Amino acid sequence: MKYKIIYHIGEEIDVKTKVEGGTLTWQEQSLLISGASSFEVPFSSFVSVDMFRMHGLGRMIKLVCSDRTIFLTVVRFNIAGYFAVINFFKAGELHEKLKAQTQQ
Repeated sequence: MKYKIIYHIGEEIDVKTKVEGGTLTWQEQSLLISGASSFEVPFSSFVSVDMFRMHGLGRMIKLVCSDRTIFLTVVRFNIAGYFAVINFFKAGELHEKLKAQTQQ
């Protein structure tokens, strides 16, 4: 399954953070995030998955892995890494799938 996403790798995110656009592809044992730089995140490295509302504007997912923290959400479109329209329902769907993988 593929999702059009925006993401940021780091410990914090706020409204002023410039994000990267890309595609999240669900693979057998990992997630593949393709964008400006592609990388793979194995399900075995997941520590926790949380969802929060970024300043009440839209859903964001915080994926804590053993070696990094990734903030991501599913979008309809993204303009220059500063403005995006979030796909509310797909972000919720992705959160549930990631949470299920964390619990396994």
